[in-house]
Amino acid sequence: MAAFSSRAAQGTLTGHPSDADALSAPAEVPAHMFKLIAVLVHAGGIAAMMVAGALVPAVLALYPPTHLGSFGPIIPAISQTHANWLPLVQPVAWAIAVVSAAIGILVWRSRKTVEVKVNAALTIGALNFSLALFFTTSLLVAYFYLPKIANAA
Repeated sequence: MAAFSSRAAQGTLTGHPSDADALSAPAEVPAHMFKLIAVLVHAGGIAAMMVAGALVPAVLALYPPTHLGSFGPIIPAISQTHANWLPLVQPVAWAIAVVSAAIGILVWRSRKTVEVKVNAALTIGALNFSLALFFTTSLLVAYFYLPKIANAA
């Protein structure tokens, strides 16, 4: 854009095809770059689910449910609720990762347009990242933060 403004100020625009470059918008991102980004986000979401599926049980092995009472006599109800379902995170997260990979392969091999495929891959990847964040944050909040806050007063 700087080339256009300096050439326009000088009055040197001649109508030559090279002047069109000075007037045009920046080049668009090629479609194959969107495909690459979608595949990376999809694969990253699957990897995040697998990491969450491995991390949560590892932390639970170090801190069993009796850990909730180590901060004091008050155990928040949400912590007790999460203590019941957090041990199931590993099989759930890995099942979600496998289903996401299968859906990604099916969508990519379908006859849909490239835009639909890219949107599906990005949506699945974003959902996987969100669920992985939910699982790990639930562990952090329910096992460490809430019991400590409940007994601090």
